Amino acid sequence: MMNRESKTGRLAALFVLGNVLFNYPILTIFNLKFTFCGIPLLYLYIFTVWSALIIAIIFVTQIRPKSDSANVSGSPGTADVTDRGNPC
Repeated sequence: MMNRESKTGRLAALFVLGNVLFNYPILTIFNLKFTFCGIPLLYLYIFTVWSALIIAIIFVTQIRPKSDSANVSGSPGTADVTDRGNPC
C-alpha cells in the first residue's frame, strides 16, 4: 500500500522534473529551425513533455492498494451488509 508520504515525495519529484525539463538550458536544445510533420521541434517537445508529466501524475495519484487476502469477503471479522435477516 502506498502511504501518503511516498505519494507526496513522488509528486514533488515530478514537480522538480517538470521544472528542469521546462527551464532555459533544456528548452534551448530544442529551439531549432526544424519541423517534424510541420510542427516546430520546440512545440513538439513542450507538448510531449507536458503530456508525459500529466500521465505520470495520473499514475502516481491513482495507484490502488493491493487487496489483502485477509480482507476478502467471507473471511472472519467481516460483516456482510446485505444479510441483515430482514424478511422484506
